[in-house]
Amino acid sequence: PYSGMFPGHVAGLYTREECHIDLGRLAGWAKIRMIHAEAAGIDSENKMLLLKGGRPPVPFDVLSVNIGSSPVLLDGVGGG
Repeated sequence: PYSGMFPGHVAGLYTREECHIDLGRLAGWAKIRMIHAEAAGIDSENKMLLLKGGRPPVPFDVLSVNIGSSPVLLDGVGGG
């Protein structure tokens, strides 16, 4: 789910389905490259995104780092 919509879901403004966004489809529509990986750092001087796991650095012109979140529901709250 998109964490930015979670408060609206709790308030009853959005359904569970409305809170889920197909990021691959969105990236394709925007004609951008989406990389789902853990970052190790940003080399701003050379405009390189450093990734963990032995993956090669990724050059960038514009970089959006989205950390996201994974809400945890307690028993009895929100059907959990």
